Amino acid sequence: MAVYCWSTPGEIMATIEILILLVLSSYAAALTTDGLALLALKSAVSADPTGALDAWLDFDDNPCSWTGVTCSLGRVSALALPDRELAGYLPSELSLLSELQILSLPGNRLSGPLPAALAVFRGLTDLDLSRNNLSGAIPTEIGQLTSLAHLDLSSNLLAGSLPSSIAALPHLSGVLNLSYNHLSGPIPLAFGNIPVDVSLDLRQNNLSGEIPQVAPLLSQGPTAFSGNPDLCGFPLKNPCPAAKQDPKIPQPNPSLNMNPNDGTLRPVASEKQKSPVGTVAILAVVLLIALIAMFVLQWQLRKRRSAGPCKESSHEKSSSPGFSTTITGGSVTGERREGHASEVYAAVDEGFGLELEELLRASAYVVGKSRSGIVYKVVVGREGSAVAVRRLSENDDGDGSSGGDEWRRRRAFETEAIAIGRVKHPNVVRLLAYYYAPDERLLIYEYIPNVSLHAALHGNLTALRTAFR
Repeated sequence: MAVYCWSTPGEIMATIEILILLVLSSYAAALTTDGLALLALKSAVSADPTGALDAWLDFDDNPCSWTGVTCSLGRVSALALPDRELAGYLPSELSLLSELQILSLPGNRLSGPLPAALAVFRGLTDLDLSRNNLSGAIPTEIGQLTSLAHLDLSSNLLAGSLPSSIAALPHLSGVLNLSYNHLSGPIPLAFGNIPVDVSLDLRQNNLSGEIPQVAPLLSQGPTAFSGNPDLCGFPLKNPCPAAKQDPKIPQPNPSLNMNPNDGTLRPVASEKQKSPVGTVAILAVVLLIALIAMFVLQWQLRKRRSAGPCKESSHEKSSSPGFSTTITGGSVTGERREGHASEVYAAVDEGFGLELEELLRASAYVVGKSRSGIVYKVVVGREGSAVAVRRLSENDDGDGSSGGDEWRRRRAFETEAIAIGRVKHPNVVRLLAYYYAPDERLLIYEYIPNVSLHAALHGNLTALRTAFR
């Protein structure tokens, strides 16, 4: 007589499931493998108050006529039993449904963990197990469902961290709903790779830390992250606290010296205080260099204005299909073309009311070039008010190719421009407006004039601007 021993509960459960399949196969020899897998699910269901599985009979030739089952070419392609109040668990034998494309069991009372064996459903496009009592962590193997477009695991008892593998699903395009669970930890930076057209929902969890500041997450809006008390950062109104600095032992001040006679502190004169001549000489050299640079710049500007129209090599032409913009000899001329709905010109600052046609006809001067683009000083109107316009190069925002991804590039550009416009800091130039076309991107900033170091140190900006007008 043979004696069998099992070392782990998992081996016991695996043996019991094998015995169940053997018993079922003895009564259902004519059933296909898909039918046996569904009978394993019926055996795992402990309560069926609506009788949804009563028609699942073991002596049928195939399961294609069973309730909630859809077949294609004789194989089970969909299993949908929503709101049937089924109680039980999901058996690993479901992995035998190799041609399954839709698994929809929302609104039931299924419990236990998500079986990692679901990763074999390489053709699965829709997985909806919402409104159940599933527990445990989300298996990282879900990232192997390469055809998955719709994933809804909301309103369960799932815990643990967000697996980064979900964000790498290549065909995810519909819904990614993980709300109303007990998920914890930070949002992985990999979630910034989720396509912008995916509806992300992470509400009512225990997530913490700062939301990664990337366009796909910022475009979701605050509703997607609400109900997580320890989550902070835009688009939530809950700012992240500043990093706490460790207290440090104060260092002795070398400029103070203890008087041995009365025990009082007295300042000690430093080398620079004893000899201010060196400091004055250094400042004089710096101011002289700044003045010389300013005179050279003024001379170059006057020479460029008097030279008239520039040669072809100095022309900068835009390739935007909506506007034919040519910057020549210090002027911008624009011609509107109709029928291009992909163009966007929007003001970020509420006080900015400059029209696009007025901007294109204003005088412009190149003030800087870099790998990311060219910066122009644009003088508008008779009063001579100026703005700075940065024309982004093609490499700074995609390859400029047209196609189905054009609207995604425009949405990403607008999202980043709006995020830049929200930055308010005295050391950051304000973004006033932006313009987007399929092959043209402009950022309009507040113009900050260059001044000398002497004027910056002594605050005499008004006199300096008057002297060089």
